[in-house]
Amino acid sequence: AQDQSSAQKDVKVVLSDSSLNFGTSSYGANYFGDEMTLIFAAAGGNGTVTDEKNQDPKYLSDFYIAQSFMGEGFASPTNFNPPINSENNEGAGVLSIDRTTFYFTRKSAVNNKEVSIWVSKFFNNQWLHPLKLDDKVNLEGYKAMHPALSMEGDVLYFSSNRPGGIGGMDIWYCNIDDYGGLSDPINMGSYVNTPGDEVTDRKSV
Repeated sequence: AQDQSSAQKDVKVVLSDSSLNFGTSSYGANYFGDEMTLIFAAAGGNGTVTDEKNQDPKYLSDFYIAQSFMGEGFASPTNFNPPINSENNEGAGVLSIDRTTFYFTRKSAVNNKEVSIWVSKFFNNQWLHPLKLDDKVNLEGYKAMHPALSMEGDVLYFSSNRPGGIGGMDIWYCNIDDYGGLSDPINMGSYVNTPGDEVTDRKSV
């Protein structure tokens, strides 16, 4: 058997500068189509608001895109803009391997219990108005968040407190057919889920 200590590699963690860490929070970083493009969510900055009198972008989460300088840091991020970003809170998104489908979490700005997964398609060089997934993922009265995709793009994983789980927020998955249709949700079971919450951060989108 291989000595585990010899297989370990040193990992250097460096805090990014204020170009990525800005506003009241920055989180949920992921590659967006390639390793030179980063997508993440942040509250603050030039967030999307529709009512400047009653909405404060400091407390609304939007997606931002940042391009890497050949591995030497990132350019100033740009707001992903509508129709993906809205006057609600957006975060925790994943792009399909063919770069045509973007699943993401949207939380209501007025009702913290309303958390659901939406999808947008890239068509004619633009992102189409996103649609809320049906009750196979977003069961009314329950939360669904933090989508992830298999490498082949044929399985959608998500976290939900829907009935039938082990307890709290569980990891569920749906198979995706060739037309983008979803199978009935399947709980990942007790090897993955516990009576606690399986979720990156219960307070985040």
